[in-house]
Amino acid sequence: MKEFRKKYENKLKISISICLTMPIAFFAAQFFVKGGSEFSQGLVTGLFSALMVTTIFSIVSTYVILHDDEKLKKRYIEETDERNAEIAKKTTQTASLISLYLTAIAVIISGFFSEVVSITLAVDMIVGVIITVAVGTYYKKKM
Repeated sequence: MKEFRKKYENKLKISISICLTMPIAFFAAQFFVKGGSEFSQGLVTGLFSALMVTTIFSIVSTYVILHDDEKLKKRYIEETDERNAEIAKKTTQTASLISLYLTAIAVIISGFFSEVVSITLAVDMIVGVIITVAVGTYYKKKM
């Protein structure tokens, strides 16, 4: 349990570091897209706002778990339970496959409307396939 607590303490430190460096990254990104469109500036603002809220939520939940032994034990059981790990694995596999097929369909459909969108989706799909194959190869060698 001490190792698990240490893992969560490290998670808390990383989340705090991210939260402290996020404003610097935000203002740097705003500086670089200063001449950009309103869309790009809004995208940067929205992205960093979402990341900041997510990081703050992570800090609070991790802090609460670290300071309540009962919640820490409950989280340990959740994370080390083989059934939960298998569910997560199957969910990721199925979601990845569905996403791949839906992207392929989107490539075909968007080809009738916009060549640029179709090519962008095709590149995204190909990169996803390459990543999936690379990760699969890695785990086949590692395990």
